[in-house]
Amino acid sequence: GESKENTIINVDNNGTVIIITNTENLSNQQILIENFTIKNGNALSGYPFDRGGGIFIDNVYTITKNLNFLNCNAMYGGAISLKDSDANLFNINIEGNNSLNYGGGILIDSSNPIIENCSIFNNHAQTYGGGLYCINNSNPIIKRTYIFNNDAESGGGLSSFNSSSPNIENCHIYDNSAIRGAGISLFYDSEPIIDSTEIYNNIASSFGGGIYNAYANPIIKNSKIHSNTSLNGGGIALLTSNFVQFTNTKIENNAAVSFGGGIYIDNNNQNLSNLIISNNNAEIGGGIYINNSTTDLTNISIQYNQADYGGGVFTSNVDGYFDDLIIYQNYSLNGGGIFLNNYSKIYFFNSLFHYNNANSFGGAIALEQDSNLELKYCTINNNNASFYGGGIYAWENSKI
Repeated sequence: GESKENTIINVDNNGTVIIITNTENLSNQQILIENFTIKNGNALSGYPFDRGGGIFIDNVYTITKNLNFLNCNAMYGGAISLKDSDANLFNINIEGNNSLNYGGGILIDSSNPIIENCSIFNNHAQTYGGGLYCINNSNPIIKRTYIFNNDAESGGGLSSFNSSSPNIENCHIYDNSAIRGAGISLFYDSEPIIDSTEIYNNIASSFGGGIYNAYANPIIKNSKIHSNTSLNGGGIALLTSNFVQFTNTKIENNAAVSFGGGIYIDNNNQNLSNLIISNNNAEIGGGIYINNSTTDLTNISIQYNQADYGGGVFTSNVDGYFDDLIIYQNYSLNGGGIFLNNYSKIYFFNSLFHYNNANSFGGAIALEQDSNLELKYCTINNNNASFYGGGIYAWENSKI
């Protein structure tokens, strides 16, 4: 087309606008699609007319650029559906599209596209991936893209499933909503890389305001996860998860109504390191909440977090080795720095507890219900409790 402003294809919900499949031996062809707007596409029939209300690309290499997709509907992939296709998508706006299943904006199925300089916003999916959904060994590269104001049951902004591993770099993922994983949800052997990306202002009604992770192995580096909200796991919720690797990442200013303002860990083993966890809040576990897990923490700064129990960290039935931590100026009613509960066994090595405050018991550390604490080469100073144990308070058969 001439331009996406001046060339507009409005199909008034009478079908998919463009379908490109490899029935004409197009495998060696490069197809260029550019410079127009697609409105009101509709893919609500049987296959292949059930996916990609705007465009469906199957087993063909395309370059798609300078397009708008507006108000398209499909069973799968509201605006764009890619299957077995390594398409390139540049400078595309994907707005106000809807999927009755997954992939409100884009469905990426067994495909490895490059998505760059795009805006994906105000899209909806009934189940997974309000903005984007990656499935079946899809490995997209998503760069310099804004994903915002999308919603779904899981993965309001983006969801990855079934060994799909998106590489998300220099992106902004914000103002999305979901029940689980308002910003991003990750499942079943996904191994995404999230680099130099901000995930913020997302709201989940259940778990994982920023990220929800289950059986996936993400690498998160040079990124900020901040100002997200959820019932549990304001920043990140790790449920039955595989290991998460962090490098130079900040988890800040997130909030949970109940457990884990910054990070929520439940029923899985983790080894977390190289994090700054600050200014998060929750009822229990302002910075980190850990339950029924074996979890090690290394080289983490936990500071300025707040909760009723465990301002910095709360553990319940946890075995852990906590090494090289800085636990500083956290606040709680009980256990300003850390609260060990319910048979937790924690070994602290080479860690600092400074200026934490409890309104009742255990300024730096509180432990109860047969929990065990061991400290080696640690410094505990200038902590405060209004009643007992400015440094450490132990009760209910707990041991130090």
